Amino acid sequence: MKVSLLLFIAALQQDVLVVPGDREEVPIAYLEYVPELDGHHVPHVQMEVMDALAELGYTVRSVDLKVRTEGRWLSVRDLLEPEVPPEPRMYEVKTSSGTAPVTHLGPAGEVGGALFGKTVYVSAGHGWYWSSTLGRWATQRGTTNGIVEDFVGTEAISHYFIPMLLNAGATVFPVKEPDMNSNMVVVDDVDAILEGQWLAGDSTGYADGWVMIPSGTNPFELGGYILTGANDEVTARARFTAELPAAGSYGVHISWSAGVDRAEDVLVEVHHAGGVDKILVDQKNHGGTWVYLGSFDFQMTGGEVVITNQSTSVGQIVTADAVRFGGGVGLIERGTGDYPAAGQTTGRPRFESCARYHAQFCGAPATVYDNSSEDSKDDVGARSRYAAWQHPDGEDAVFVSWHSNAPNPGTGTSTWVYGPDGPGSPYEFTGTAGSEQLAQAVHAQFINSIRDAWDADWKDRGVRSAWFGELSPYSNPEMPSVLVETAFHDTPSDAALLLEPHFRFTLARAYLKGLIDYFAARDGVVAMYPPLAPEDLVVQGLPDGDIRVQWSPVADATSYRIWTSEDGVGFRFEKEVNTSDAELSAEHHVSLAVRVTAVSEAGESFPSTTLSVMPACTEERALLVSGFERLDGFSVPKEDMSAWYLNTPYRFDQKRMNTYDYSIRHGDALSALGIPYDSIEASALIQGTFDLSKYTFIDWILGEESTVDETLSTVEQTLVTEYIAQGGKAFFSGSEIAWDLHFKGSDTDRQFCEQVLGIAFAADDAQTYTLSSGASFTALYDVEYADTFNVVSGEAVWFYDTGAVAGVVNNSVFIAGFPWETVADTADRVSLYAEVIDRLDVPSIPGVDTCDEASQPADDTTACRAGDAECDISVGSDVHVEGIDTDERDAHFVAQDTGKFADASVRSNPRVPNPDPSCTHLGGITRSSTTLLMLLCALGLLLLGRTTRRGPG
Repeated sequence: MKVSLLLFIAALQQDVLVVPGDREEVPIAYLEYVPELDGHHVPHVQMEVMDALAELGYTVRSVDLKVRTEGRWLSVRDLLEPEVPPEPRMYEVKTSSGTAPVTHLGPAGEVGGALFGKTVYVSAGHGWYWSSTLGRWATQRGTTNGIVEDFVGTEAISHYFIPMLLNAGATVFPVKEPDMNSNMVVVDDVDAILEGQWLAGDSTGYADGWVMIPSGTNPFELGGYILTGANDEVTARARFTAELPAAGSYGVHISWSAGVDRAEDVLVEVHHAGGVDKILVDQKNHGGTWVYLGSFDFQMTGGEVVITNQSTSVGQIVTADAVRFGGGVGLIERGTGDYPAAGQTTGRPRFESCARYHAQFCGAPATVYDNSSEDSKDDVGARSRYAAWQHPDGEDAVFVSWHSNAPNPGTGTSTWVYGPDGPGSPYEFTGTAGSEQLAQAVHAQFINSIRDAWDADWKDRGVRSAWFGELSPYSNPEMPSVLVETAFHDTPSDAALLLEPHFRFTLARAYLKGLIDYFAARDGVVAMYPPLAPEDLVVQGLPDGDIRVQWSPVADATSYRIWTSEDGVGFRFEKEVNTSDAELSAEHHVSLAVRVTAVSEAGESFPSTTLSVMPACTEERALLVSGFERLDGFSVPKEDMSAWYLNTPYRFDQKRMNTYDYSIRHGDALSALGIPYDSIEASALIQGTFDLSKYTFIDWILGEESTVDETLSTVEQTLVTEYIAQGGKAFFSGSEIAWDLHFKGSDTDRQFCEQVLGIAFAADDAQTYTLSSGASFTALYDVEYADTFNVVSGEAVWFYDTGAVAGVVNNSVFIAGFPWETVADTADRVSLYAEVIDRLDVPSIPGVDTCDEASQPADDTTACRAGDAECDISVGSDVHVEGIDTDERDAHFVAQDTGKFADASVRSNPRVPNPDPSCTHLGGITRSSTTLLMLLCALGLLLLGRTTRRGPG
């Protein structure tokens, strides 16, 4: 409707409006308003009025907009024509069979989880939109207290919430792009490699090749698709193979053509770095759009998704349209100015954009995403309208939204359902049935979880109702819908919590548990939650060449899955056990990365810390201690977004903070030097039952561990002191050791620092990322405050390019003021690590020569051993072995998102053998007076990478 005059009226009631002390009445507020006003726009106008009055000192809790017509005042909302929900797609089929849209098959082909058979439409709230008023791209909320609401929820959902839902068995339809990877490769059906008989479809499908997509253009109406007949065995395959620009984690989406004659359990295989995941998709619905399968690790050489014709729906049709790897950058053309702030597209990663543009990219009609006057208003309705458009009749689904609140000084959490009036009005629910029960279940979990883990007095703001367009039953009458205002981004204390990764993890798990509670209560079953990740991991090589893995039992876990990787990129399933320890078959002198997940009927946990191990036929070995546990708001990186008028907000990206797998890189160095090693989490070490004395050398990884987390606790200091007194040798690296122990620590801490480590604190910030040797520590994560030392005992051997001391060695300890794993160049890492071994005079560790014949290489190839004069390995940038490239693996270290709280797409079928040749049996280190020879051999071996693969066990 067109209106030219709106009048703001507020009752003078304490629960509605607080009037400043120097004023007696509320000003009458007139708004001249010309554009088309609709149901999505009214809340925005009401908020503008509230904001304007707030600037005058009024605290407004509720407003109404009235229009004078025919001699009386009527509410604007009473004059609006009801919104019409999106039309169902013509092929939409009632899901009476009970099949899930997407079913992930476990390692043994099993299915399940507390949310199996449920579909969750997830809204991450706001994002970039084109503002015709500003003439540029803008976020819907600005930077407050260093964070932007548009990004906070999106980052938490992508990192934690969606992976949790998938691990609990749910099908997930995000209403914004879920993948934070800005790389994107689409393989269309015309580029697929076909096996068996496939025919061209007779209707439309996705068309690839877009640099920009004009608003109003549907990319799923400009291409085609292919089809074949379903069979109980695979007789046809469509291979969608991608050459990816970098190794790392990629979200995988697929599309198909749906219809009543389509098969409902089509076998799809995702071939990734860890093997093959098998997934069943129901092609009767959700056609002509992107369907999210999860996130998977891929090598640079590419990934592959295979759509087969295997199905129990024999005689029906299987279709294949396109496969997408990664999230990409903005594609929808809306801007009219200059890059970056006003370019034709956002030019930003797609996960940051609002739902309006994602809905168009996913094939929704314009009635879904172009439903109001401005893009920002379109976005509000697009979230719920997209969910309704995707949702077929009968699908067991809910819509959930994640936001943060304003203004200061509010605090706490509120959960919202739809009602006829604005925020602050009396509770009156008029939304879709089931929403109230869902809200109550979710809200209880949020309040209880935050109070248990963070703040016992956390404010419970209750379940409330309001006319939020995102919850409107006029746009989405098909499923229960709730919106959670998690905390107040405007209030410093709440904003500080929102910055914390563990707080976001708590919020995500609370949302998950609330959903499980809702469905369990509705279905009359007992609510069960997926277990948390295993902790206190220990991985040890055994003299027979196998390895032993141990961890602490996890509450509610009924079994555990062990995953391994030779290259640290892709993890394959090894075995499932019902105890908290296991032994695995392995090979002498072959490094192996190990992680564990906990499993129950409710789902699977995120993976544990990843530890690396190299078994040998000797009990003499080194030990890696994984002591970098820090993941907090202080380590969240910032991004200069001043070009978009956002200053420099914090941007949560766990792969740039802590991926809990740095023992792999340290293990690479030990492996290259021919030193077998075990690994242990520091949390397991301090339990006091682990014997350090049997280890010749310890490498303690401290990263950016600092005062709050304690670099080395009193218990750990005692263990180290006793170990050194017994003749042990140790290497410590980290950026906060001297700061924590000597500058901020107790007398005991300072005494340990000086007498055992041989250093004193000099400065907290080296103000450089480069050593005097030219090596730079700029990889993996930002080392903002590298320590500099004063020498108490021993010798300064490493220096920053400023001349400050970066590394000190005494008879027993070598300590570095920066995390060694962040050294960017492979050759520099090897050189530095070899110097540590040499300076500490680490004794020779017997290697393959002591093994029995059964463990020797099958051929007559002589193993390359450090220090051997005949070890002639070319050192240079051209070193490459088929199957793995060092730069490729290093790139993955930067790109991957795998950690204790990271994406948990670890389901994988048994390993696929890879016959890549390599120097598989490394000898023990024999220290030579010629250090150069040792460095050359070590560097060569490290460049060769972890290429050995084992056949099926």
